[in-house]
Formats: sequence, C-alpha cells, structure tokens
Amino acid sequence: MAILKHIASKNKLYSRAELYLCYEHDAKTGKPLLDEKGRFIPRQNILKEAINCEFDTFAAECIETNNLFHKNRGQKDIKSHDYIISFAPEDNITPEEVMSFAKQFAKRFLEGHQVIIVIHADGHNHSGNIHAHIVANSVRKYEALSRDWHEKPCEYKRGCKHKCTNAMLRVAKGWVMEQCRIRGLRQVDLFSAKVRDDYWVNKRGKESNPDFKSSKEILREMIDTVIEHSNSLDDFVNRMDLDYGVKIRVTNATISYQTTEMKKPIRGKRLGDEYDKARLEERILASYSKRRTADSKALTSSLEMLLSKLNEVSERNDRQLVEITERMDVLETPADSFVTEELAPTAIEATKESELQLSEVRKVGSWDEELKKFCKNNPGMDVDEVLDKFPEYYDRMMREAQKTEEERSIVTRGR
Repeated sequence: MAILKHIASKNKLYSRAELYLCYEHDAKTGKPLLDEKGRFIPRQNILKEAINCEFDTFAAECIETNNLFHKNRGQKDIKSHDYIISFAPEDNITPEEVMSFAKQFAKRFLEGHQVIIVIHADGHNHSGNIHAHIVANSVRKYEALSRDWHEKPCEYKRGCKHKCTNAMLRVAKGWVMEQCRIRGLRQVDLFSAKVRDDYWVNKRGKESNPDFKSSKEILREMIDTVIEHSNSLDDFVNRMDLDYGVKIRVTNATISYQTTEMKKPIRGKRLGDEYDKARLEERILASYSKRRTADSKALTSSLEMLLSKLNEVSERNDRQLVEITERMDVLETPADSFVTEELAPTAIEATKESELQLSEVRKVGSWDEELKKFCKNNPGMDVDEVLDKFPEYYDRMMREAQKTEEERSIVTRGR
C-alpha cells in the first residue's frame, strides 16, 4: 500500500533538503541531531540517487539553473518540490524496489528537472514505513514531453516551472495505485480523503505504539482472513457474523460493514477499492477457484498414491500365485497312491463335500473391482482411510483365496 504526499518549499537553501534527507533530525523540533563532538549524525539504511545532476552538487546546480533562466528570485517563489511515496511495513518491499518505483515516478512526472531521490528504509522516525523522498528543482533544466496535466502549453519547455496542480496530482495518484496493483501490493483509494486520514491515524499511532492498528485496519484484516475461506458472497456474510460478529448489509451496488465497536456501518469503498462489493465478489471467486484447484490436485495425488500401492499389492499377489502354481505342478502324484479301491467311495463323497464347501468361498476379483466394492461397502471412509486399510484387506482376501485354491487342488488330485 503506497501513499503519495507533496510538499512545496520556498526555501532558497537547497542544501537544507540534502541535510534533512541524509542526516538524523529530532522528531518534535525538526532540528538536526548532533553527536558528542557536535557533528551531524548520518542516517542509517538509506539509498540515494540523482537525475540530471550530481547528488553532492545538487544545491549548486539548482542555483545555477535558476540563474540561467532568471527564475526563483523572489521569496514567495516555490524553489523545490518534495514528493513522498510511503509504503506500509506489511508490503515487505525492499529499498531497491522502492528506488525503482521512485525513479519511474520522477521520469514520468518530473521529466527534465534536476532530481535527487533518497530512500529511508527504516521509515519515519524508525517507524518501519519505508518511503522515498523525490526532491526536484522547480525549474525545468531540459525540455520534456507535453503532458495532459500541464497547466500552461509551454510548461514542458526548458526554463519553465513545475506546477503541482490538482490535475497533476490526480494523474500521479492514479499512477501510484496502478503501479501498486501491478506489483501485487494491497492498495487503498488515494482519491478518498477518509482513506488518507486513516493512513495518517495509523502512522501517528505507531509512532507511540508500534503495535497500534486503527479500527479500519483491523476490519480489513478480518475481511482478508474470511475471504480465504468463503465460497460465495452469502457465505462470506455468514462467516463474518459468526467469526467476528461483523454485521454486513448488501445492496445491488454497495456493501457496508459494522463491527461491534462501530456506532454506524461503514461503506466498503471507504476501506479501499479492494473492499467494495464488485471487487470483493471477484476476490471471493478467485480464492474459491484457487482452493478448488488445490483440493483437486491433492485428491489426484492421493488417488495416484492409492493406485501405486494397489499395483504393488497386485504385483506381489501375482508373484505368489505363480509360486503356488509352480509348487502345485510339482505335485504329480497319481490319485490311486492316496486312495485304495476299498476307500474309493468314501473318498469320492469327501471330495464332493469339499468341492461344495470350496465353491461357496467367494473368488477374489481384480484389485480395481475389489476397490470399488470396498469403497461401496464403506461409504464413510475418506481417501486416507482407504489408503491405510484397503491394501491389508485385499492382501488378506488374496491369501484366503490362495489357501482355498490349494485345498481345492489337493481334493481334485485326491479324486
């Protein structure tokens, strides 16, 4: 989430900007901090770059440009512009990424100006909200492209001054929001004063308490969490009520939220673009589709594991059957060596009785046939239970069938 802020300065001492950007300052008084020897204390964890000038000679080069075009000679003239782009600590964005972001901003909106960029990685007064300062001389040194937001037709020419108009700020805010979406960062609506106010409430609260969260930020976190488990908008509404006690009112075009601590509901768009009804439905659908895809992949993987185990069981049983058949082929003893003529009638009757008993034993089908029967007879089992119990069940059935087959063979040979 990025917030864009603009500060216009009438201070003719450009070196003051460098001093603030590169050295520690007192949060309350704004004065630079000194060490025990009376020297300025350099800021830690900063990145700095310059465009159309050298960083260390920025002040001198700006004065030279002003003199060249006879500009910025009055006390009321705006000498420089400071654009600040701040990111939330939750964005986990690196200083290098912020520098790239800031350079793109300067290239688009401050083309032809002398610019220095400084990244404060530890945030304002070490609050953790990494941000970029983009400081530009108000006088354009090089000619640039004509833009729709330029107030005067000649504003793009060298020697003309940069003007931070409402039209320019609208385009700049839209650009920042779009860049955040491209980078996958959560972004609030910069055109809403209420959203900007909420950001500064959070920012000032965290200066005194690092764990501070505004009521809107807490509500956003609730919504983000419930979206990950919702299947539809109706399901989302029910879950918000059950899990957090948040009452939601949905109309044809809007959605409103009310926590137990709120006196009146708040519209989704007041929380940002990601929390309005249309965008919320898109997020719920995307999350549901993602979870279904993941569940399908997990089920496919489980079935593949089951089939693999069943194949192993089938191959093992096939080998056992081959061994039994080989052993039975060795038993070529004639029947009359077991049964004498006197005992023949009795043996025949016993054989018939044994065959009758053996015929009542159910034959074992192929593993896929038995798997279907097993699942049909045990509808309450999930995939993991089937994977655990069916191989043992199938193996036991095969052993019983093999034993029965051996007995049948012996009886047949006895006849």
